[in-house]
Amino acid sequence: MHQLDPLAPPPVPVTIGGVRLNDVAFGALDLYYGRSDADLVLTSDSALDLKPASALDPPGLPAASSAWLYVDAERAPAALQGLAALAGTTFSPRLLAQLSGLHSVLVFVTHTRTTTSVTVSVRPRS
Repeated sequence: MHQLDPLAPPPVPVTIGGVRLNDVAFGALDLYYGRSDADLVLTSDSALDLKPASALDPPGLPAASSAWLYVDAERAPAALQGLAALAGTTFSPRLLAQLSGLHSVLVFVTHTRTTTSVTVSVRPRS
């Protein structure tokens, strides 16, 4: 963290989900980082439930995808506002309003021998 921000406060050891991590408190946002088995963890979620990496496969993601992006639209606004506050700015109210009716957004890329496909899957809140 200090390589990214030399003025960052020193990390404080914490335990989240039974895993020892480091907490760097930036004021508007805390970043937690460390290792869980062979996985590197970086999060701003202090209630993180550290599950095996296979739990990171979002619903609807095909095994043969070459790249993907997943947005948990119900939790993203708080994280985005925290990052914006850390940068001394505000986040777009328009984008926050657009996310408010969504559960998640999944974008993934798949390939065949002759075709590259980009799929966007938007799930509304129930």
